[in-house]
Amino acid sequence: MNKQAVAHQILFLLEQLINEAKDAADNARAGAVHEQSVAETQYDSLAIEAGYLAHGHSERADSLIKSYKEYESVLKLSSDKVQVGSLIMLADDEETEYWYFLGPSQGGLKLEYKNRVVWTITPASPMGSKLVGREVGDEIVHTFANGNKLVTIEAVL
Repeated sequence: MNKQAVAHQILFLLEQLINEAKDAADNARAGAVHEQSVAETQYDSLAIEAGYLAHGHSERADSLIKSYKEYESVLKLSSDKVQVGSLIMLADDEETEYWYFLGPSQGGLKLEYKNRVVWTITPASPMGSKLVGREVGDEIVHTFANGNKLVTIEAVL
């Protein structure tokens, strides 16, 4: 697996999410100032709600931009031990592979690279906290959707 290619896919996915959040904020802002949003009674709060929504989308975009910069800063890090910026392959007894990118933020992103699913995790996640500082050959027990499994770290890129 090519760590740089996976990292670039993560950055591309973050760019898409940033653009979606910015578009949503722009649309909500436009709705807040639209002539049909003008309050007709004291209980008419459409413009206020659209303003809150625009603010929320703007904050989401700012958070994603910060995450993008954080990912850019860790892409060049390399170590034999699992750390932020590592691409990790785990395998169970049945030789099922599990791929994770330990990122600084935005855990839970899912992408595909060469017909393999890669999930982003963070050091604060249950899986991430078990992996930080580990090396190839180390074993951990983790709870997956179908129960607890003993998995071995097969690669740290």
